[in-house]
Formats: sequence, structure tokens, C-alpha cells
Amino acid sequence: MTSRVLFRVDAGPGIGLGHLRRCLALAAGLADHGCSCVFLLEEHQAARNRIEAAGWPIEVLGLAPGQAGGAADLARVRAAASAAGAATVVVDSYAVAAGFLAGLRAYGLRVVAIDDLARESFSAHVVVNGGIQASRLPYRSTTGDTQFLLGPAYTMLQPGYREIPPRPIARDVRHVLVTVGGDDTRNLTADLLTCLDRTSGVFDVRAVVGPFSCAGDRVDQAARGSRRAVTVVHGAADLREFMLEADIAVSAAGQTLYELAAAGTPTIAFAVADNQAGSLRGLADAGVVRSAGRVSDPGFHDRLAMLIDSLTSDVGARAGLSAAGQRLVDGRGAARVAGAVVALR
Repeated sequence: MTSRVLFRVDAGPGIGLGHLRRCLALAAGLADHGCSCVFLLEEHQAARNRIEAAGWPIEVLGLAPGQAGGAADLARVRAAASAAGAATVVVDSYAVAAGFLAGLRAYGLRVVAIDDLARESFSAHVVVNGGIQASRLPYRSTTGDTQFLLGPAYTMLQPGYREIPPRPIARDVRHVLVTVGGDDTRNLTADLLTCLDRTSGVFDVRAVVGPFSCAGDRVDQAARGSRRAVTVVHGAADLREFMLEADIAVSAAGQTLYELAAAGTPTIAFAVADNQAGSLRGLADAGVVRSAGRVSDPGFHDRLAMLIDSLTSDVGARAGLSAAGQRLVDGRGAARVAGAVVALR
């Protein structure tokens, strides 16, 4: 049985918080089995705050630029696992490739890979992808013993998202939540507030600025100039209560969409990065979100405004999105993954 687990995870500017949030969710699930966890990552205060709030110790990765996923990274993870007495390593990083995971396994570690892309064959003992599109990706094992945990049954969310009761859907939309995730390198949040000003309906707006965003001042300025009542929240640790309060959310694709689904919040979503497109398309096809496409697509703002107007005026559509989301994501994915990890021998 696994008793101590090391997490090698990425978070920070240009990366956001999605990797860290799902690792913290898994750590909470492992704690229910009596496991203790250690987090190994580069130093960023916002990430440190979240890990310390969860009660886990932190080791600083301390790599030079360009070393992520390479030999120095591998040596650092091996040393940290030995120092922590961890027999299991969870890796959640786009920088890590097949050779890195094989190097951890060759060192005698049990290896869990959290992966969104299926770019290579895996030697990990467990591979997790909680995305709706995961089962359609070409996952393969080089060792023949990899356990693949794929699909929304394994979406790893914090315990507060477990089995949230079905929510009543109000006839009128009074509260709209806007979030683009932990980072906002494209300065999208302010543009979204401007877009909301073009829509009909009478509602207030809560705009969340992520901890790695450099767009906070621009968002504050857009909020002051809006014809609506806009509350700007900087660096919120968790959006659950905001999601439960909102009648509609406007959100970038990524981990946040699965939290919104579990919360039953009707959502209009858009892709910021290429790696979000598959998940967004799958969730839209399943009736969980309305998709505005990619932010780089021509006519994005017009399409988004049209979708907002359509959804605010259609209580039945909002009820359908809410129910579909909660059917798909029950919030117990982290518990299921934790059970598989502690069962490793």
C-alpha cells in the first residue's frame, strides 16, 4: 500500500493552476486512505499558498530554464522521493515525456502520470485523464501493465464538488460569473466584460482574476466603465461558492469546466489554447456547455454575445445544461483515482 506520495507538478505564469488543482484534489483523496503527500514544483507564491492551505509540505524544484523534463529534473525528482521516503510519484507536467517516466520506474518508484494528450506510449503504472475526450485518444502501454483511468468518472476535483445536489434554475438570470483560469496572458477578462455590456438582460457580473494574471488593472478599469455592476475578485483560492451563486458562467475551457459541471452551473465556454479544443468539443456535444469556439476564431465576440443572449432568455436550456453537467461529473473522480493508487504494489 502507498503511504507517502511525491507530486511533481507544474504551476505558474503561462501554465496556470489546473495541474496543481487536480493534484491537490488527488492528494485529498489519498489523505482519506491515510497517505501523506509532498509537493515538488517551482517557486510561485500563489501555488505555495494553495499547497500550504491544504497542509502539505513543499520542495522547490529549482531547475534552470530549459531543464524541465530533462536529466536534471529526473535526478531532482528521484532525490526528492528518496528524501521524503516516497515510493510513489505523481507527475503532472507537459514538459515530461516517456523517457522521464521510464527513468522513475527504473529507479524502483511506482509512477502515476496525469496526462491530457496521449502523445507517447506509457511505462507508468497508472495514467489518468479525466477529460471527456480521453477514451478517444490513442493511449498505449510500453510495459503491458499500465492501468488507464480515462473519462469524467476520473475527473479529479476538490472534495467540495462531490455530489452537489441538483440546483434550482431561476427564471431570470441575475448573476453571471466570468473566469479565464489562473493566468490571462491574452488579457481576455476585460474583453469579456466589454462583450457582456453588449448583451441584453439585467444581471450583475463577478469577474475572477487569476493569481498569475498580469491583466488585473485592465480588468478593474473595464469594471469601472461597465454599465453593469461588476465585482472583480483577485486570486480567489476556490470558485465553488461563486459557481453555486451564478445563474450563468462564461469560462475558458480546462479544469474549471468540470468544476462548473459538477456545480450544475450553466456555462458558455471557449478555448484559449489548442489543447483545450478536444475537451470543449466533447462537453458541448454532451450538452454540458454551450461552445463559443476558440477566442482566435473570426467573430468570436459576436458569437459569444449571441450565446449569452440566447441562454439568459431560455430557462429550459439552462436547466438542461445544469442537469447534463451533474450527470457527467459527480465530483468523486479523485476518490476513485486515489483508490487505484493505494492499491499499487
